[in-house]
Amino acid sequence: MSVLNPKNQFPPDVKFQAKIELWKQMQQMVIDVEGRNFSSFGFSSVVSVVTAIIAEYNEKISYFVLVIPIIMLFGIFMISFNNRTSAILRGYLSGIEDELNLDMEEEIFLWNKKYQHLRNKKYFRTNQLSFLLYFIIFAVLDIYSFCKLFTLLNISYWIHTVLFVLYIVIALFFSISFAIDLATNGEVKILSRIYFHKHNEMVKLEKLKQTDPDDINDDCALPEKIDSKKLQKTE
Repeated sequence: MSVLNPKNQFPPDVKFQAKIELWKQMQQMVIDVEGRNFSSFGFSSVVSVVTAIIAEYNEKISYFVLVIPIIMLFGIFMISFNNRTSAILRGYLSGIEDELNLDMEEEIFLWNKKYQHLRNKKYFRTNQLSFLLYFIIFAVLDIYSFCKLFTLLNISYWIHTVLFVLYIVIALFFSISFAIDLATNGEVKILSRIYFHKHNEMVKLEKLKQTDPDDINDDCALPEKIDSKKLQKTE
């Protein structure tokens, strides 16, 4: 007959293997999320181009050209959403890597902490050019769709101009938001890593209170603020 561990603790090897498996699963999630960026890029671009070509030569479905701006904005939204999700997941993975390195007493798990910045535009121009290409396609197709709108609906010049300006304002809002999100993803990754460690320490403290309440003193209290600058140096 087995006796349950009152402290609900697992053997060190089991805990280490569980962390490894969690790291693998989270890493696969990142790969899946970042892979959807290319799917969003390809889907919105290809569908918009094909729609424009068909609408140009087939009058029966020419009005479908009006959905091109919506498709392109949807592509921007999905790319922005996936990039932010990736940053959060990579911050969480960096926290797991901290734990694994602590267990091994060696700095071996470094992929999300040290090497991911090598994929940014400073070191990887293809990444930068892909977004530039998307925005060129975005601009060309949107201009085409509004020119087509003018001929299809036979609306006045002023109404067409108002609609075009309104759409430009909306598109700029989403584009600027997208650019800001991209620029702040590094900070979000660090914040996600801080949350991981802060929550981990709170859980450890809570378990200590439950098992040995008499041992709790002021020295055990969780610090109110975690030094993010120290974490930034490891990015």
